[in-house]
Amino acid sequence: MKKQSDTKSGREPPSRTVFYLDENVDCGTIVTALRRLDICIERHRDHFLPGEDDVVWLPAVAERGWVIITKDRDPQRHPIVRDAFLAAKAKVFILRAKDLTGEGLANLLSDRIRKMDRLARNTRAPCLFKVTAANVLRVEVPGR
Repeated sequence: MKKQSDTKSGREPPSRTVFYLDENVDCGTIVTALRRLDICIERHRDHFLPGEDDVVWLPAVAERGWVIITKDRDPQRHPIVRDAFLAAKAKVFILRAKDLTGEGLANLLSDRIRKMDRLARNTRAPCLFKVTAANVLRVEVPGR
């Protein structure tokens, strides 16, 4: 007996988390590593100008439901960015790995991306996480 497809039965196929790579992590090594793991990604360079201010792209990315990966400093330390993050109801993962570039960041993300995906799907926005070599930790944001 032939199985009816999900779309024909009226059920939607499971949604996939889309991770947005901020300009500071949008490099070929990271893109290749994540695509090799079949992770859905969107790149800063495909949607925004180089150097685009966070308060411009952050709301647009969050509105699309994309989960942000960045190396930027915590939004809580910059009131304008924090306010944009909170207003946009963004989900953000900040990579915290001293001296890691390219391949090292790709390895870190490869090791942590499944946990990041689970956290993104199971945590209400706005939310902020730090990704380290040891773990993925939620950070409380003042004003939330």
